[in-house]
Amino acid sequence: MSNPEDESQAQPIKTLLSYGGPMVPLAIVDVPIVIYLPVFYSREIGIDIGIVGLIFVLARIWDGVTDPLIGWLSDKTHSKYGRRKPWVVIGTLFLMVSVWFAFNPATDVGAVYATFWMFCLFLSTTVVYIPYLSWGAELSSDYDGRNIVVGYREVAGMIGNIAVAAGPVFLLPADASVRSVLFYLIVVVFVLFPITVAPAAIFVPDRPRKKVTSKFSLADAWRLFGNNRPFQMLVGAVILAGVAMGILNSLAIFLVDEGLGLSDKFFTLFLIEYLSAIALSPVIVRLAKRFGKHQVFCGALAVFVLSLALFAFGPRLNFLFAAVSIGILGCGMVAIFIMATSILADIADYDTVSSGEKRAGLYMSLYKFASKFSMALGVGIAYGALDLIGYDAKGGNGEFGIFAIKLVGLGLPALLLLPGIFLMARFPIDRHEHRLLREKIALADGARS
Repeated sequence: MSNPEDESQAQPIKTLLSYGGPMVPLAIVDVPIVIYLPVFYSREIGIDIGIVGLIFVLARIWDGVTDPLIGWLSDKTHSKYGRRKPWVVIGTLFLMVSVWFAFNPATDVGAVYATFWMFCLFLSTTVVYIPYLSWGAELSSDYDGRNIVVGYREVAGMIGNIAVAAGPVFLLPADASVRSVLFYLIVVVFVLFPITVAPAAIFVPDRPRKKVTSKFSLADAWRLFGNNRPFQMLVGAVILAGVAMGILNSLAIFLVDEGLGLSDKFFTLFLIEYLSAIALSPVIVRLAKRFGKHQVFCGALAVFVLSLALFAFGPRLNFLFAAVSIGILGCGMVAIFIMATSILADIADYDTVSSGEKRAGLYMSLYKFASKFSMALGVGIAYGALDLIGYDAKGGNGEFGIFAIKLVGLGLPALLLLPGIFLMARFPIDRHEHRLLREKIALADGARS
């Protein structure tokens, strides 16, 4: 007799497309948090660059409480609609309100306004993101099948990133203000959220689980990290990569403007990065099937380092060289995103064998917090370092500016990524080990049924 909770069967294309859909607007919201909002609040609103970096770090510390709480609550949710679906649908409304106020402030707001709406924005993304990612982890229990589910979701995310990049290229002037870009993104998000979340709610299965009565303890949630060696290794690599991405993404506009001397090409380069990522996503899934997930993760980190070296030592004022370099960067980044959450689902199985509980939501929340906090920490490090050495966010830094932005924006990320390669090269859960884990889970489920 088949297990009613077995999700090992391949999902139909309609289900995969419907599940991936909400990732388009979620990615559109996610990108400006690191790339545009720090620059906007420091350059156009006029808040001190060091204060801006601090705001983003504090908001992510707040995530350290809310992420595991939302993950636990979604794990324990008991409704006829499932565990994850109600959170995604209701949380989307909260997220749209937060986007409006965070992306569209008055010109005279200060640090208090920015802090409040950053906290609301980060909380609302948590309310949607954690259940949404956990939902995907439960759509397949197969080692390679999870790569397909995550691949559809991450390609949808890349499409969202393309919308972020392509809109300014084709709809706005090359010298458009960041405020203009943010307002364009508000319009796109408000259109896309309803038309992508609705199909997910209708067509994607989210099986109701048996009601579990247990108390939430933040200490217990974080104790999971200390008792799961594979999770420690993944999170360590994700934190290193996240800080590197946070530094690079938050300084991207400065890097293109001063570091590369291509101030009118930022949106075009941004578009090339995500087109490359989409084009290579199917190849990445095939490589993972052949060589294994953690090996592809290591390769992605190495490709990331290569792209940073190309930017650091390549010629300035050369658009073609910059386009090739950023295409390589896009391939490395999308591989990291696809492999990380697919590996995380395997780690949740490892925990299930040890504990007898199915806590994908809690694991996803801890992972997502580590990812988000590390990126925000990257913003804080980047902006704090530039403020410390006297870099002026409004420009006019000369040769000093070129050196400073390359040192902080490219050198620091490259140094951070190298230990991540070492960590993931020794990751213990491969295809064979995961098959053994699934067999143990199936035996335990059969014994309980």
